[in-house]
Amino acid sequence: MELDEMRVLVAVAECGTLLGAARSLTTSRARLRRMLANLETRVGASLLSRVEGELRPTAAGQAVISGARRIFEDVGTLLDNAREVALEPTGVLRVAVPVGAPPHTLALVGRMLRERYPKLRMDIRVCEAQLEHVPGNADIAFCLGAPPAPPSRHKAIVVWRLRMLLMADRTYLRAHGEPATLEDLSGHDVLAWRHPQAATGHLQLRDGNTWTITPTLVCSDDQLLRTSASQGVGIIYVPVPAVPDPLWPDLVPVLEDVVGSAIELTCYVPKALEDVPRVKVVIELARQGLELARAHWPDEQ
Repeated sequence: MELDEMRVLVAVAECGTLLGAARSLTTSRARLRRMLANLETRVGASLLSRVEGELRPTAAGQAVISGARRIFEDVGTLLDNAREVALEPTGVLRVAVPVGAPPHTLALVGRMLRERYPKLRMDIRVCEAQLEHVPGNADIAFCLGAPPAPPSRHKAIVVWRLRMLLMADRTYLRAHGEPATLEDLSGHDVLAWRHPQAATGHLQLRDGNTWTITPTLVCSDDQLLRTSASQGVGIIYVPVPAVPDPLWPDLVPVLEDVVGSAIELTCYVPKALEDVPRVKVVIELARQGLELARAHWPDEQ
C-alpha cells in the first residue's frame, strides 16, 4: 500500500465526506476517488460505506486505518530520531519504571542526566513490573525479573542486578528478637513483595533452594513494604539495590547469609530507538549501575 492512499482513507473517515477530505488534503475529489479505488483493489475489499449521508469505514477499512495510524506514528518517530542522532540528547525521554522503583535511584539518575544534558527532559510513568503493562509510547522501559523473549520490535538489555533480601527495622528486632534460623520466622509477620516470576509464598535461598512462608501481606510496591517495616509491622522480603537507600537507614538485612537471590532489572528499548542519543545515555548510566552492583555483590554474577 502507498502511504498517500492510506492518508486519503484516514482523512475521508475523519471528515465523513470526500469534499471535506479533499479540502483538508488540498486536492480534488476526483483524485481521492482514484486513490481510494486503487487502495480497495490492493486490499480486495470495500473500505468505506455510506451511512446516513456520511462515508464511514467498513470492518476492513477500520483495520487498514488502525494499521495506517500506527505506521504514520512510526514514520514520524523515525524522522524525528534521524534528525536527533547527530545531535546532543534533547527532547522528552519517556521512561516506564516498575511500581516501587527506589526513588533515590530515580532521583540520582534524573540529577545526573540534568547536569550532563540540560536540553533533555523526562516523563516517567509507573507501571507493573512486566512488559505487557508498559505504555506503548515509552522510549525505554525497565522491568524486574529475568527477561523473557522480547517482542520483535524491542531489544532487551540487563542493566542492573538487585538481591531479594529479608529486611526489618532495628527497633522491631530489638523488641521482637532477631531470627537466627529460618524456623524462627514463624514467630514473625512476613510481608512479601510480589515477584513477577516466582511464587510469593517462597523465599529464595542463597544455596538455590526455597523456604515456604505464609505472608501476611503481599504487595507489588516495595516502598509501601519498607514503610510498613519502618513502622514495626514485621519483616519484609523485598528487592534491594546495591546503592544504599537513605530513606530507610534503620532497615537492616535479616538472615542475609541464608536468604538472598539475584533479580535482574531489564531494559526494553524499541529497536528503532536504540541509537537515539536520549535513549543511549540512559542505557549507559544503567549499565554503570550494573557494574556497581557486581562490585558490591561479586558472588552473584
